[in-house]
Amino acid sequence: MVWRQRSSGEINGGLGHWTLAIVHLPFQSILHFDSFADEETWRDDSEDVFKMIWRLADLASMTINREGWISRPVMVSPVQRNGYDCGIWILACMAAVFRGFDAISLDESDIARF
Repeated sequence: MVWRQRSSGEINGGLGHWTLAIVHLPFQSILHFDSFADEETWRDDSEDVFKMIWRLADLASMTINREGWISRPVMVSPVQRNGYDCGIWILACMAAVFRGFDAISLDESDIARF
């Protein structure tokens, strides 16, 4: 899993926005979680994650097929409407993945109880 803070001044006053990339090496796939479900963010982050995978594989002298990888969003509808809960959403998504799920089943009213 890879998470990163993105500069998103238009979203929350320049404080940043956290997204999560879940890398499945055996399946050559990346699942991208963004609580705002921003397609541009997902595509930009996916390119950066691909580059990071290749660099880390090279450093570890690992052979990874660079063809046939797919990247897709975990969700296409936003679950967050405020400018400060993205980190909690990332933790909730990570907890769901560690429990064997691909996505979370919470909505915004549930996140405060997470």
